[in-house]
Amino acid sequence: MSFLIEDIRRHKAVEGGKYLFDANIWLAILDANFSKSYMPPYEALFEDVITHKTVRSAKVVMPSLLLSEILNRYMNDIFYLEFCKRNPNTAGTPKHQHYKRTYRPSPDYARDLDAACSEIRQYSANNGLCFLSDNLDKFTFKQLTKDIPVYLDINDHLYAQIARAQGLIIVTNDGDFWVEGVKVVTGNPNLLKLKT
Repeated sequence: MSFLIEDIRRHKAVEGGKYLFDANIWLAILDANFSKSYMPPYEALFEDVITHKTVRSAKVVMPSLLLSEILNRYMNDIFYLEFCKRNPNTAGTPKHQHYKRTYRPSPDYARDLDAACSEIRQYSANNGLCFLSDNLDKFTFKQLTKDIPVYLDINDHLYAQIARAQGLIIVTNDGDFWVEGVKVVTGNPNLLKLKT
């Protein structure tokens, strides 16, 4: 197998393409404060695909694993930080305990979770976003847990398996997403060095 890496600055949305945007890109799209200077090409591709700007049949896909990661990160990295500005952790309680014992039972958490879910649902209104079965049941436990590359996050390993099985295009800026046999669209210089 080989690396199937394409530079996001040269990539044009593919008719019929099924794009899995990683959680970091989703967070930048959902909250401008999370965006970084390298995000505009990712955000432009997302906008192109989600609105059918240049191709009609391309889709942004979201398996349940990605939905879970996005919501957890959104709640932890964005909403929880806002909550802490209004409700500081003055007792020195470890973050995970403050999150679970103070933030999660609060009305703010319920409101924030509803807002996060609502924002994601809005992208499915025009059929640009489709929820996708992980189909992880098609794999054996051994296939998913054997030979996991140590440089790759576990969830990224699973995304690669899903992408290979379902012909997805992964859009990521993660410099450690060294996965062969999966089409990857990126601007990350470390990944672009692997381009064949």
